[in-house]
Amino acid sequence: MPKYDVTKLMYVRSESDRLINKLDVDDYRVALMKAARTKVRNAIKTAFTAAKTNETYMARMNAAERTAFINIEPRFWPQGSLAYGTQNMPSHTPPQQIDVDDGVYLPIEALRDKPIVLKQVFFEIVDTALKELAVLENWGFDDQKSTCVRVELDAVTHLDVPLYAIPIERFDELQKAMGRAVLSREAVTDDGDINLRALLGEQKVYLALRERPHWKESDPIRIQEWFEGEQKIFGSIFTRTCRYLKAWRDFNWFKGGPSSIALMICVWETFNDRKTKFYTDSEALLAVARELPARLEAGVKNPVAPEETVFPRDLDDIEFNSIIRQTTLFSEDIRTSLESGTSRLGVVETMIKHWGTRVPHRADWVVSASSATAAVVTSTPAEPQPKPEIETMRSGTEFRSG
Repeated sequence: MPKYDVTKLMYVRSESDRLINKLDVDDYRVALMKAARTKVRNAIKTAFTAAKTNETYMARMNAAERTAFINIEPRFWPQGSLAYGTQNMPSHTPPQQIDVDDGVYLPIEALRDKPIVLKQVFFEIVDTALKELAVLENWGFDDQKSTCVRVELDAVTHLDVPLYAIPIERFDELQKAMGRAVLSREAVTDDGDINLRALLGEQKVYLALRERPHWKESDPIRIQEWFEGEQKIFGSIFTRTCRYLKAWRDFNWFKGGPSSIALMICVWETFNDRKTKFYTDSEALLAVARELPARLEAGVKNPVAPEETVFPRDLDDIEFNSIIRQTTLFSEDIRTSLESGTSRLGVVETMIKHWGTRVPHRADWVVSASSATAAVVTSTPAEPQPKPEIETMRSGTEFRSG
């Protein structure tokens, strides 16, 4: 049994001055991101419509590619932390930025034959459209990313637009399923809206890469669906713990460190391996911190594609070992502080050491672990985590807000 509980420093329902509140992105910036995303989607849809009568593009394609291209209508799906409900305000801005990811999904024929021309045309259409939009909106523009196009809304926020392809035969099935969706309880959300993730099911989705290989099998919708399923199982304490770990990473690494998805998977593994529920945020954080170094060192796999290594990925030995050392120090500090700390003030100072001054300097909010757990067990259960906003793939029109 730990000695201290720091939940009151991190989260108290109905209070707005705890660590979790300091991580929230303000309403103004959320509105800015949504408005920018709508403009980006509209620019891409308009560009694809115009490109179908552009002879310069058409001359580069064979007959089959032209037929496929003329029938393409882009779809959109938000992904990443905004979709998961795990988005934080960065700790160091700049260089850190809020990352908004919005995938463009395109039906395309004969992926097995590597339609390189179509991929190049796709990037050119999106690059040109967003470059022109960036000039109009006074945004930054970056077309040097391997997997996406990026527009920088300001010094704090950027929007990444990766391009995905759905095989045309599977897309036809999707289109037919959309027509039947209202008849299928499986494909309808709690609010009665079409759930296109359910319709995609196990269909393969491919990410376009600027260089070779030209296409990579990658389906962010599957990992999002998995994560949201775990949120329903473990509740809002699971989501908050993921956000605490991401905030710790952002405070300790101006750039780099364990990826967000790797940290989220490590949190999930700890929750999943637990035989009893976590009653407090402090209890969950301690368990995750205790196990984090070993989980990272052993390697983190994608839970929906176990053959894929999420961490370490694209790291050399020096960077990998540095991350493990930093994570081990974090683990030892949290364990020592919460399990055998000598003072409440010392516990607060340890928290500030690893999360910065967004942790309230309130030693009186550090309590004994036994009393904290007892209070939660006898209290009214917390309200479930609000669902993150989801939009339709077709138009991007918002039909639910969390």
